[in-house]
Amino acid sequence: MRLRILSFVKIQAFSCMLITLALFLTAANALAKDHITERHYVEDSLGQWTLEEAKLQPQHNFSGILAKGYGKGVLWVRLRIDPSQIGAAADEPLYLRIRPTYLDQLVLYDEAEEFLPRAPIGDRYPLASQDEHASVYVFRIRSGSEPRDLWLRIQTTSTRMAYIEVLNESVFRKSSIQLITYGGIFLGLMTLFTAFGIWQLLLRRDVLNGSFALFQIVTLLYGATNLGYLRLWTSGWLAPAFLDRMFSLLAVLFVVSILLYSFSVLQELGRSRIREWVFGTFILLFGVVLVLQFAGNIELALQMNVLLGLPLPLLFLADALFFKNSPDAEKKPTTLNKNSVVIYFSITLLFGYFFGLPAVGWS
Repeated sequence: MRLRILSFVKIQAFSCMLITLALFLTAANALAKDHITERHYVEDSLGQWTLEEAKLQPQHNFSGILAKGYGKGVLWVRLRIDPSQIGAAADEPLYLRIRPTYLDQLVLYDEAEEFLPRAPIGDRYPLASQDEHASVYVFRIRSGSEPRDLWLRIQTTSTRMAYIEVLNESVFRKSSIQLITYGGIFLGLMTLFTAFGIWQLLLRRDVLNGSFALFQIVTLLYGATNLGYLRLWTSGWLAPAFLDRMFSLLAVLFVVSILLYSFSVLQELGRSRIREWVFGTFILLFGVVLVLQFAGNIELALQMNVLLGLPLPLLFLADALFFKNSPDAEKKPTTLNKNSVVIYFSITLLFGYFFGLPAVGWS
């Protein structure tokens, strides 16, 4: 049974890799038809600038994803668009799309509208406040015939990471369907894995099965929230502030569930006092993170959550690679193969740093 759990998780990791590749291909397809010709940003560390003050600051160029990590500062992003370069009609609508879906407040200033601020959107605002009923953030703008600037003000307690596109309607609709499809496949797989984990726990109630079931449940909820589906499904009856706090809590529980499950897997190879001491230390630290969350210090709690989570994949892999039972250790029967454990934690390391490093602004 335990071998089946680890094999199932390897299938899960492989499935996630395929979906990640599909999302990259979707992004690459949209980027090829993006109307943005220049991307710059400035950071207001105190969050007090007006647009006119932001325009006077030295601007920093960026491409692709803007990843500035955690901080209290407000990001002002200048986007230069030129619809004529790809033959867009002047009366054609364009769609400014921003991901991910946990940014608190987004305010758009359009040169075509004399830089008057649009009503803010974000995860602290109802879905009806944005121009499209979508799982991501969307502003609809006029195409126009001349190059012009858009300014986007981004303020959030979560990681300041944003992938911004300006697309014509046909590309926007097509890529939106692709994103919804891939997200649906991901959530479908997570539902299947969650059902499997609960079934395994009902068959045999032990620590490994329990931690696996918890890991799958939290992953399913975190994925539905992170992809914007929970916000989409509960629009009108769950307050945005509640969903915002729920996502922050799930972000911490997600890392804690990985820690619990990984510890349980490693314990199957043999007990280690050093591992148990390290595990206990991290549990106490994550307890501090949860206290900070409930005390209202969301930004610090989320930053600590990511920083505590970054060394975990490396510790898990090192433990799996170099762990050896002492000669007088109690022999414990197990069906877990050490090589399979090493492969699993190698995949965990890859995904952990691929998503973790940009979250803290290190990549």
